[in-house]
Amino acid sequence: AVARAVDALALPPGRGGVHLLAVGKAAPAMAAGAVRALTTRGEGVAGGLVVAHVDAPLPTARLVGVVGDHPI
Repeated sequence: AVARAVDALALPPGRGGVHLLAVGKAAPAMAAGAVRALTTRGEGVAGGLVVAHVDAPLPTARLVGVVGDHPI
């Protein structure tokens, strides 16, 4: 699903990379899928934020991971 969403994006050339934001339980997997899809397209990842319920490995050092929880 993430790969299809990335493929549907009309990204203008010369922007210096894409910034990602992924939030939720599946955020690390969504970020990994987005990085794979962008790499396949020849696009770079400039940076981004991944907020998940656990500390999980990220697909690139350009992403920052944060452990979050539901608000009280």
